[in-house]
Amino acid sequence: MKSYRRFQILLIVVLSLTLPGGSGIGHAQQDWEKIPYQRWGKDEVKAVLEASPWSRLDERGTALAPMMFGKDTIKVSENLLVLLRSALPVRQALLRERQLESKYDTMSATDRAAFDAKNKALLECPACAKHYVISIKCPHLSCYTGTFIEDHKKFFYLVNDKGERRAMAGATPLPGKEGSAVFFFPRANDKGEPLLTPDSKEMTFHFMIQSNVGLREVSEKFKFDVTKMVRGVEVVF
Repeated sequence: MKSYRRFQILLIVVLSLTLPGGSGIGHAQQDWEKIPYQRWGKDEVKAVLEASPWSRLDERGTALAPMMFGKDTIKVSENLLVLLRSALPVRQALLRERQLESKYDTMSATDRAAFDAKNKALLECPACAKHYVISIKCPHLSCYTGTFIEDHKKFFYLVNDKGERRAMAGATPLPGKEGSAVFFFPRANDKGEPLLTPDSKEMTFHFMIQSNVGLREVSEKFKFDVTKMVRGVEVVF
């Protein structure tokens, strides 16, 4: 009887760690995960958007780029910020960032309601139900101008650790960020199977950019550790 009781207790502990809402075995909670996103400050937002499993800030420093007119050059940032935007923590961080910039916490109830209505789509993300959504933010000069994405669409795709791919289904400019863009990739293949499962190890995002320097075409690929995206029994992305 005692051994059966110990088994019951162990089973409860395991389920609490693995069911949705639990921490997940082997997952150590970050500071931002311990409080509701509505209470995040700038530090928590930055941690999610720049140093979480769903973000990649590629710091490349600065470079010299030609001016639009004339022979002079200017210093521009070459940094790239890639976000796995369909992950709920990323969308919460983006929303909270907007809230902090707009001083949401001190707004009147009426102003808050208007703000919530305006930003509802960001948090709910209707496209996320059927797509993995990724954004690329390029500072200063444009990474994506004209028909660049359409002309190079075959170079935008996702690959899991088994070599399975998802080609880009579409792309759209990132609101308010000139030259940056959001990309959409189907979650399921023809058999209805997702690209990523809790057993997946990594995902590689292949893409192209126009370099700030001379608008050169550059092929890039960033790897993401899928094991760090698992919460409970699902991949959060």
